[in-house]
Amino acid sequence: MAENNGDAAAETLVEIGQAPEEFDRRAYVRDVSALIAKHANQTVEETPAGVVLYEMITMAFRAGLKLPAELTLLAKALFNLDAVSRALDPNFNPTQSIREYTAQMANKRAQREFSPRRLFQIAAETSDLVRALPHRIDVITQKLVSNDFAVRVEAPQLGSLLLGLEKVANRIFTGLVLGGLLVASGYMMAYQRSLATVGFVIAGALGLWMIFAILVQDRRSRRRKGKT
Repeated sequence: MAENNGDAAAETLVEIGQAPEEFDRRAYVRDVSALIAKHANQTVEETPAGVVLYEMITMAFRAGLKLPAELTLLAKALFNLDAVSRALDPNFNPTQSIREYTAQMANKRAQREFSPRRLFQIAAETSDLVRALPHRIDVITQKLVSNDFAVRVEAPQLGSLLLGLEKVANRIFTGLVLGGLLVASGYMMAYQRSLATVGFVIAGALGLWMIFAILVQDRRSRRRKGKT
């Protein structure tokens, strides 16, 4: 907002918010850009900063964009600051002040990051890395030559996942066999009733066994989870 970059401000709000599928991103960015351009370089008497932020939040609400509740609290805090600033100096330009203090803060941070002490620390860390790099490369190449290089992947839940997939596969296979028996017995009913009846009996027994096995396995799984 201080840099009069409405597109960046709108994109930031979209990133921190939750947009629905039908959200019109271009329209929202266009509206926010127009709003910020309209109130650029105005004093606190002309347009309070809290009002601008509140209008941006209102636009987001109308467009279906869900923004964090902290932005509403920030707008309320800006309302209070605007009232104090208006009472002290109606001609106060918050945008200009933000630009000046932002530049000062950036300069101080750059000076702190590129101070001699910090540069010496970076150089020391880099020298340690460069010193240890040949040895590490030599170890890796030796393992590659001796075919001893391996990558270990730890998956604590992989065993239970495979066991669950195996159970599902067994149940699907049993269901297919059961369905095949029922279909075949139904076709044979018109030609060989006795053989078809045997098929229905086998299918019924298989179905009962499948139901019993599922119930027993589920009960055992619940007991294991209860113990853990």
